[in-house]
Amino acid sequence: MVHFLDRVELIIVALASKLAPWAASALAVSVVIGAGLEYLDWSPLIAVIAAVALECSGVLAIYTFLRLNDYNVTRRDDDPPAPKGAAIVSLVIYFGSLFAIVITSHYEPLRGYMMLVSPLISLGDLIALGLSSSQTRREALVAERAAEREAEKERVRAERKAAREAAKADSESVQGVQPSVRAEHKAYAAGVKGVRAGVRADVQGVQGGQNADNKRAIANWLDTNPDGPLSACADELNISRTTVYKWAHVIEQARTADGVRGVQGEHADAVIA
Repeated sequence: MVHFLDRVELIIVALASKLAPWAASALAVSVVIGAGLEYLDWSPLIAVIAAVALECSGVLAIYTFLRLNDYNVTRRDDDPPAPKGAAIVSLVIYFGSLFAIVITSHYEPLRGYMMLVSPLISLGDLIALGLSSSQTRREALVAERAAEREAEKERVRAERKAAREAAKADSESVQGVQPSVRAEHKAYAAGVKGVRAGVRADVQGVQGGQNADNKRAIANWLDTNPDGPLSACADELNISRTTVYKWAHVIEQARTADGVRGVQGEHADAVIA
């Protein structure tokens, strides 16, 4: 019995959540129609058209805002953002138009400004329609990018599968080779490894020499320009700023350590004396 009542409650809540927005819209329509007939001397047809137009504008503004907001919440960091602020403007125009009709209908001195509400509603509709159109193009672009990413993933998976199959085939072929041929393969691999090690050592030696030259050039520049900005040092020496910042920090630490050792030596000499 309790389970049955819980299901009934869920059904009622779901139904209410579906009907509540339209019930609120119907209430707003009835308010506008009543104000137009009773205070603004509108004909029934004009009152109904104005109320329906205003409420359609509100539904469009709310739908556009929710659509853009959901997109911004779920989009990737590299996807273009949606202008949610413009959707908020269309919402403000809708509610402002609704309040304007109600207020001007109850205050006779303001009824002369009632005609300004119509272009205001049209402006809100234009903003919402423009946002909806641009959002459709934006979502199409995002879908195209997603398809490209998926195609790239499929290509990478296919390449990896082909590489695994090729490696497996090579392994099977190598296992079937005579021991002498297998020994030749091992010797060749060892030779290639030695050549690579020699090239790596040569590259490291060249990089070490270049680092020493950079450090020496930066130290000389700092001696000449003790208060100069490091960006100017990088531009004058044609060295990357990352390299300049790194060696400037190392040089500063070394000089600070030398200064501390010098002060300690003088203190020790003074104590001995």
